[in-house]
Amino acid sequence: MGETIIKKSNKKVIMLTLLAVVFIVVGGIIMYKGINDGSILLTVIGGICGGVFIGFLIGALKMSRSGDTLLILNDKGFYDYSSLIATKDQLIEWSEVRDIQYAEMSGQQFVNVQLKHPEETLRHQSDFAKKMAKANENLGFSGINVNAGIAVGYDGTELTNLMNDYFKQYEKKDV
Repeated sequence: MGETIIKKSNKKVIMLTLLAVVFIVVGGIIMYKGINDGSILLTVIGGICGGVFIGFLIGALKMSRSGDTLLILNDKGFYDYSSLIATKDQLIEWSEVRDIQYAEMSGQQFVNVQLKHPEETLRHQSDFAKKMAKANENLGFSGINVNAGIAVGYDGTELTNLMNDYFKQYEKKDV
């Protein structure tokens, strides 16, 4: 099938960045109001809100600086550049893939790639990426989750179908 390069939508990444900034400001306002009113609850809620969205802001900024490629598909496998915990320049070979399916989490579209030997395949990931992958697993989304929400020209279902086409093509050759 050759190679297909899926690009990131810079507009969507910028929107995520702006949304994170808005929620940081909202968290700061809630925290400030809580401090002024002597409300521990409001202070904690505002602090947590601000802290969580600072993390999202950092992620969005890193994503915006990591190039415009989201995903590269070829006959051997794929490269995922879709998130902070993406496998980046590590080829995930089709021989390691067990299943590919569409998934949604908190309104975000993902392509969920189940691996045959996830510990072995993802052993070179950072400790942070491994912890985030474990958190995703606890939410029922183990394996690799390609963020389809920022793909140019594809929605989650279309991207899932494209990846499955490559995977099925590999399986035909392997038989």
